[in-house]
Amino acid sequence: FVYLLEQDRLEGCLVMTPCEPLMLGRQAVELLVWYINASSRDQQWGRKLLVHGISGARRLAGDDLICWVHEADKASSAELLRHGFKCQMQRETFIGQDLRREEGWLLDISGYF
Repeated sequence: FVYLLEQDRLEGCLVMTPCEPLMLGRQAVELLVWYINASSRDQQWGRKLLVHGISGARRLAGDDLICWVHEADKASSAELLRHGFKCQMQRETFIGQDLRREEGWLLDISGYF
């Protein structure tokens, strides 16, 4: 868990966990939560948290970092693309009664540090 606080207010957080690998012989880490409060989104905190997440995933011995985002979340998708992630998967999940379509973004982090 990584929390971003500003004057005792939660402005963002990042949560990662090791997960099932996508390919044999590789370790995967999933970015479960990557959240920035709307009032802080123009301050590059999302980018900074993502960079911190990439290094944290590598410290967890990950070779691949996976991040699922809602298909309508174009800002997050653009940020992931800028950091070298590739959209390689899609899934549908239910949240209550609502169907949610998500895109799975993958980053090979095996060459980091």
